Amino acid sequence: MELGNDCNLYVSLKSNDEQQTFFSNESFRDIMDYLNEEKFIMLVVLVDGLYLPFALNTDDISNIQRKRIKEQLAKANCSNQ
Repeated sequence: MELGNDCNLYVSLKSNDEQQTFFSNESFRDIMDYLNEEKFIMLVVLVDGLYLPFALNTDDISNIQRKRIKEQLAKANCSNQ
């Protein structure tokens, strides 16, 4: 999986106050459409260096935010200098 074009998503679940990180090749707009139209959305989670498919019930999601991986890397590089 090529990380450069993936959307890094921070998802808060209703059953858990902690945010979890997921990845998707879909645009953020498409993901928002899926949340409004579908019962489940497919995302990818990084576990022990492997990207695994992960289905989320849209009723369980309380919050979703996005950040691009490239933007995070650029921000991290600036703060390390």
